[in-house]
Amino acid sequence: MSEVTLKTKDNKASIDINTTIAVLHELYETYIKLQLRSEAKKVNAVIADLDFCTHQDTAKLYAQSELFEE
Repeated sequence: MSEVTLKTKDNKASIDINTTIAVLHELYETYIKLQLRSEAKKVNAVIADLDFCTHQDTAKLYAQSELFEE
């Protein structure tokens, strides 16, 4: 698996996507403990999207799908 980073629009800062997923997972667990299920679902959706991006082969198939056709 290749290294994937998230960058700001001005390219002045970046963070490893796996670190981001780990931090969001901790936030998700905290929301579950606090019984904030609605917020936990939102965070979980973001985790799923980021996790999806880290799977290079799947992302290539996704990019070739009709979702990206004009």
